[in-house]
Amino acid sequence: MWIFFHMLMILFILVSCAEEEKKVSTGKPLPDSGFRAELRIKEMPSEIRRGEKVVAVVTVKNISDQTWPSKGDSRGYYGVNLGYQLFDEADHPLTVEIERTFLPKDLNPSDSLELSAVLKAPDKPGKYTIRFDMVQEAVAWFGHKNKDNYSNGGQIVVGP
Repeated sequence: MWIFFHMLMILFILVSCAEEEKKVSTGKPLPDSGFRAELRIKEMPSEIRRGEKVVAVVTVKNISDQTWPSKGDSRGYYGVNLGYQLFDEADHPLTVEIERTFLPKDLNPSDSLELSAVLKAPDKPGKYTIRFDMVQEAVAWFGHKNKDNYSNGGQIVVGP
């Protein structure tokens, strides 16, 4: 009887963990209505040195009708993250590797949270514009679905 009870408890724990995993993972793209965000820059440096990493604080609000999954599938697809793009003075996007900031939990409609985004300065000194945006991995940047999603993080000067 004792062994049966323990086996039943182990089975219950395994099923509970599997159910919890389903709640925070998704294996599909959001519908178009899910690609709506409100981003506000709370703190961001105006000057950094080339190659340096700094932190910007961004408040992210889900203004869609869908819950954004913090985790994707086993390949890393479909999770929603905060990213950014840098643009030169001629408004051309830079092709530099950017850091992603992961959501610490699923974000329900109307919920918001503050994220500390790591920014990596390009190697070339100059004046750049930074724009933050949400992205569903392997699907789309939110701004590609709805131009209102881009935040204007303003100018950042990269020195030697």
